[in-house]
Amino acid sequence: MTAPDVLPAHGIDADELLVLYEQMAVIRRTEKAAHDLFMSGVVKGTTHLAAGQEAVAVGASAALRPDDYVFATYRGHHHAMARGASPEECLAELMSKATGLCKAKGGSMHLTKAAVGMLGSYAIVGSHLPMAAGAAWSARLRESDQVAVAFFGDGATNIGAFHEALNLASVWRLPVLFICENNLYMEYTPISAVTAADNPAADRAPAYRMPGEVVDGNDVVLVRDAVQEAADRARRGDGPTLIEAQTYRHYGHSRADPAKYRPPEEVEWWLKHDPLDIARARLEALGVGPQAVEEADARAARTVEEAVDAAKNAPEPDPEQAFTDVWADGGAAWRTPAFQVSARIASQQPPAEILRPARSESTEEPPTITYREAVAEGIAREMRRDPTVVCLGEDIGAAEGVFKTTVGLFAEFGAQRVWDTPISEQAIAGAAMGAAMTGMRPVAEIMFSDFLACCWDYLANEIPKVRYMTGGQVTVPLVIRTANGGGLGFGAQHSQAVENWVLTVPGLKIAAPSTPADVIGLMAAAIRSDDPVVFFEHKGLFASKGEVAPPDHLVELGQATIRRPGSDVTIAALASTVPIALAAADELAHHGISAEVIDLRCLVPLDVDTVLRSLEHTSKLLVVEENPYQGGWGATLVSIVADEGFELLDAPIKRVAAANVPLPFADALEEQVIPTVEKVVEATNGLAAY
Repeated sequence: MTAPDVLPAHGIDADELLVLYEQMAVIRRTEKAAHDLFMSGVVKGTTHLAAGQEAVAVGASAALRPDDYVFATYRGHHHAMARGASPEECLAELMSKATGLCKAKGGSMHLTKAAVGMLGSYAIVGSHLPMAAGAAWSARLRESDQVAVAFFGDGATNIGAFHEALNLASVWRLPVLFICENNLYMEYTPISAVTAADNPAADRAPAYRMPGEVVDGNDVVLVRDAVQEAADRARRGDGPTLIEAQTYRHYGHSRADPAKYRPPEEVEWWLKHDPLDIARARLEALGVGPQAVEEADARAARTVEEAVDAAKNAPEPDPEQAFTDVWADGGAAWRTPAFQVSARIASQQPPAEILRPARSESTEEPPTITYREAVAEGIAREMRRDPTVVCLGEDIGAAEGVFKTTVGLFAEFGAQRVWDTPISEQAIAGAAMGAAMTGMRPVAEIMFSDFLACCWDYLANEIPKVRYMTGGQVTVPLVIRTANGGGLGFGAQHSQAVENWVLTVPGLKIAAPSTPADVIGLMAAAIRSDDPVVFFEHKGLFASKGEVAPPDHLVELGQATIRRPGSDVTIAALASTVPIALAAADELAHHGISAEVIDLRCLVPLDVDTVLRSLEHTSKLLVVEENPYQGGWGATLVSIVADEGFELLDAPIKRVAAANVPLPFADALEEQVIPTVEKVVEATNGLAAY
């Protein structure tokens, strides 16, 4: 076939179609320029070109409103430009220039222009589908009629996040469109070789009780019409739609792929079924002459030529920009531990307050609250204060949480602010991220901290990096709270202390309170933070009691406190190891050893200056942690102290940590693995001997 035999669709006129044609022509030429720049060495890294798939992005964008949200796959140049990013901005990003869309921090696979609703293209296959569901959830919560759209490739249909997102979107009837660009190849392998369904996306839709439609993805008008109908349906409150747009990429999977695995006759057919040819045929049927089309082509050529020149001549990024856009509060990223601590000491912050029992003239005991009750109380206080705070997680609603840490929230705030989710950790984390990016402050529960492994992509690759990779365009104010640690006999897959997992990822803040008052105060700070916070609630402390925190109680993230003053040795502890350290200090006092106990309360930011100031008068340090000795957070603290405070030490630093074995079930075995009072006393006695 030489050109597709098409008829004009209803509802589009020649002028509108000519605009869409020119947009596709600009994208096609920009992709060609990107390819040539790669081959000449001007663009580094990798890129995934979408030449041949322009009609999907342009047609869909024509059906969307300016305030709708778009999430795209790593093959997303066309989505960014269709949504409003200029060729110059995109090419500058690919050329690592300061004027790039993301200040040269994102690159080809992470193009974002938040101002026009283009909330990013994502390199991890399928990861953005739950985010789009979260953005749609946010729109529903804010009672807007915005819709969210997730573009993805056919390979994503076999990813768990695809199924978790579709299920969540259907159950919650979210205004989200899932648009699959089926170009027949997931990367190098035909999708038909790895998927049983004839239509890998659309055939899955009935399982989730949502409409599934197959459309010619090379016909910009048919794509526009299908997306318009789905968007109208979503705005009416009728829920999500899955559209499978069948299309074809003209290049290989990436720059390094010559695509020789594709049959020549297949390539020939699809090249004749080119989106630009189809649009030209439609324009001819609408009475548009060849001169108008040629003029549109000429304008597209000039636009891209000027964009290439401007991008080539744009300035290089300032090297100092490597350390910006990590935190929403403006804090600089730490280059090295030495830089981190010296910067804090130079600020001459006052020593942390020593906590002592408050004196009262009353003979009545002050009111107390359990640690688990404090979790619900801390969340409730913030939900009363800020209507954008919402909760989501498994069994947190009417069931009030498996650990009863959300008691009363559903009764007080109802189903519109306390949302029960499927057992879908990727959907929970991804939806929380999408909602946080679009105006909400979600508090997401991952039931056991061990299950962070089930959604680790969002903790390691998505949530902590999106602000940085977008050059500060996107803020993610969310809290992921989780029950952490051993002591209750749940066995190796439900009892790990995993703060150290999260500590390895730049861009996440980490809170781990040891008292009910700190649960409330740190929860307030975490929810109010514009940065993502992982909030560890220790299972072994749930039944412990403490005084009720006063109204408006707030504990600054990154501010340690001295739980017990001392002069002979400093014991640094966190969460469950704080009461262990305090009990050990009581026993040591009977033997004439004065131990100062520091509750770090947070690992990021890490308050090392309080530890160093303590060492000025104790000269000895013991770190007590529930993480395994191999890779535990204590190793980071010890390294920084050795780097910054070596001259303060009169003895080697010691660590009491969990053994490097999976946590056993039996109490007698578990006690052999985790820190105990006896182990802390023994280690401290050894230090005191120096």
